[in-house]
Amino acid sequence: MTGTETPGTPGGSGTPGPSTGAEPYRDPYGEPYGECDGSREEERAVHAAVTAALAGLAGATPDTPPPPYVRRHLAQHARLGGVLDDDHVPRGLLPWDTSGGVRGLLAAQDGHGPRAWLDAWAVIEPYVRGADARSRLSSLHLTHAALTYPRVPAARVPADATPPGSRLTVLWSWWRPPANVLATVAHRVTSLAAVRTGPGGTLLATGDEEGGIELIDVSTGTPVGDRIAAHEGTVRCLTGVHRPAGGSRLVSGSTDGTVRIWDTATGSCVDRIARPGTVWTDDVTGHLADDGSLTVVSVNGEGALTHWTDSGGARALPALEPVSKAAVTTVTGRDGEHLLVTAATTLSVRDPETGAVHRSWPLTTTVRALTALAPAGTFASGHDDGTVTVWDTTGGPRAAHRLPEPVTCLAALTIAGRPALAAAAGRAIALWDVEDREAPARWLTGHTGTVTALTSVPAGGRDALVSAGADNTVRLWDHRALTAALPGPGHPPAPRPTPPPTAPAPATDTGTGADPHPEADPAAARARPRAGAGPGAVAAVTAAALATGDGGPPLLAVGTADTGLELRDIDGGGHAGSLPTDGHAVTALAWATRGRGRLLLWAGPDHTIRCWDATTGTHLPAVLEGHHLPVRALAACTTHQGRSVALSGGDDYRVRLWDLDEPALLRDWRGHDLRIRAVAAAAGHRRDWLASAGSDGTVRLWDIEGGPAGRPIRCRQGLVNAIAVNARPADGLPPHLASAGDDGTVRLWDLLTGRPLGAPLTGHTASVDAVAAWSTEGLGSFVASASRDGTVRVWEAVSGRCALQLATAAPVHTLSAHPAASGGGPAVVLTMAGDAGVVVTELDLTDM
Repeated sequence: MTGTETPGTPGGSGTPGPSTGAEPYRDPYGEPYGECDGSREEERAVHAAVTAALAGLAGATPDTPPPPYVRRHLAQHARLGGVLDDDHVPRGLLPWDTSGGVRGLLAAQDGHGPRAWLDAWAVIEPYVRGADARSRLSSLHLTHAALTYPRVPAARVPADATPPGSRLTVLWSWWRPPANVLATVAHRVTSLAAVRTGPGGTLLATGDEEGGIELIDVSTGTPVGDRIAAHEGTVRCLTGVHRPAGGSRLVSGSTDGTVRIWDTATGSCVDRIARPGTVWTDDVTGHLADDGSLTVVSVNGEGALTHWTDSGGARALPALEPVSKAAVTTVTGRDGEHLLVTAATTLSVRDPETGAVHRSWPLTTTVRALTALAPAGTFASGHDDGTVTVWDTTGGPRAAHRLPEPVTCLAALTIAGRPALAAAAGRAIALWDVEDREAPARWLTGHTGTVTALTSVPAGGRDALVSAGADNTVRLWDHRALTAALPGPGHPPAPRPTPPPTAPAPATDTGTGADPHPEADPAAARARPRAGAGPGAVAAVTAAALATGDGGPPLLAVGTADTGLELRDIDGGGHAGSLPTDGHAVTALAWATRGRGRLLLWAGPDHTIRCWDATTGTHLPAVLEGHHLPVRALAACTTHQGRSVALSGGDDYRVRLWDLDEPALLRDWRGHDLRIRAVAAAAGHRRDWLASAGSDGTVRLWDIEGGPAGRPIRCRQGLVNAIAVNARPADGLPPHLASAGDDGTVRLWDLLTGRPLGAPLTGHTASVDAVAAWSTEGLGSFVASASRDGTVRVWEAVSGRCALQLATAAPVHTLSAHPAASGGGPAVVLTMAGDAGVVVTELDLTDM
């Protein structure tokens, strides 16, 4: 291995990394750590001494990496020595770490020393793989400040909390990203399965909507091998079957109508089951027969059941009734026999070899998922009306629960030694103790998109739950999170403690997101669980805007679904006021300049826009009315003639221009074919630039004195989620607009010609939801983009180069930039808000 190894890339000559999630870490000679002679205490002392010696060799700076062995092995030695803490692992090493498994090491050891920097690194580790060291250091700084000093202004944060070389100064934060993200993915995961790799070893298999299968190390979240181009359609179902003699097999079913059997050791396809002219595969199940042969049963969209063995090939079983969704699973009977359970118009228990029906029960709703349970002879079904039913293979239904949304997937697991059932509905996961039929559901929350797949995996000798969501994250709920959610009968989940003022506030989506308020009645049982519930939790921010300049303190306006609209003085850190919103979420915010004062504009649930005067602390009597559907976007500017105006866009496909000096409607523009998702307003180049973007994929420019200004810009980015205007660019660039696309790209457009400036800016792996543009004297023009992939990227506008990749570890939906001067050098203040809260940070652009 050479000194140029990319930070965060596991591997290197002679240093095999953990590839199965269970194999011991090995030294450069291939020997497992901890296999030396002597007592366990002696071994710990040796590793602790090695840790101290390696830490002394680290000498890491943002530009100078530590020696390769230190980057690869220091954290592993620290864990084995019982000293995996901030005192023994230098924070400057973390951005250079190449093991890729610090978070897995932390999970394997209950720490005794301080771990604030290590815990912050564990949060961002899945998001910074492949980033440069300075980006990784700045990301670490941001997360550490947010977790350790919430709502504390920069002036009150200790100087040593800023690591040398960081590009950031965190001015104020109320940001709690999830700590249980195992991996982020480029394609939405639609199926999960655990695959055993040997005694005690397990990999996680993911199937995605683009037909791919990936294997992931459960302990580190790192990919194992290359992504497999497995199918030509969505991988709808996966199941793993362990063969003690011949290795594990992974079975996949797809919308392309095929079922494929994979050797997980080689990634090769062992066999393919395809019916000529068939429709999609609905579900698959597999088991080892008594003679040791692999048996697979699949069902397709026409109800056709196919039985396959590795010795006898494929044959048809009696078909099911055609339904919109069929399901199958294998259950171990009370006498140890294998039973096949199928669900169509009836739920049937069958002989897996012949398909003969032993028992059946009629169904009134579609079954979306089946899973076998413990004890033997039980299983569960999840239905499209939100019902979850526990069944006995001989006696029929035993218990039923109702969730507020359709069930998407199920998983069986053991929590605190008791059989449990997990069911996904919407963005939440419900948990039950299978043996306690009357117990209400407990909730795990944190996903910001629909939960699409569940599976249980062994982790540390106990079951953990893995979930995948439409937010492009794969999350691991370890035994501590599961036990907190479902501690057992007679032991209600402990309430979350209210933290002291100087301590970070706990949040629900840090891996312990159990709802402490279980349903007490059927009406409450149907209520949707909320992410962020509980004392001290950070609610998702629906809108945020920062006002700077004019001699007043910088005021941050924050709108949430729970607390309405709050104002914060980020210099002093204090609460500057609240504006009532009648318990409704604020859908859009913008600050405007009016005379010598500042106005806060906010859109409410009644589709109106209200104006609050920051100088007098009162609302203006005029309410801006006219939209008849929710307002999704607001922007304000002072025109080149000195007029204060605001631009609004909403779900009614209309763009409206408002006079703020004498509050009144100036223009009502129509032109978009779908709802307006973003607006932008700026003055420069002796012109006023007013723009809107919509779900129709276009950007439209508007003339303040008339109607459309030129032809619409067809961005070819799918939905255009956000736009920003740089009306006073540097580097010889013309006034330009940045557009953020649903396809994960950012594009720059010449506002004078309507043509693109350069190629699309690529690098994000998910939809881009927010964008900002600005210029800094002497340094040039920049664009910042925020994506659902949990990163913010800063780009040089003239070259298209990504100058900084900042991991936020949670989606940012609102992004704004305010140029500022700090420490004698050019800087910009970035305000970022989203699912994890809000953070205001000053970014040093010098030499970027």
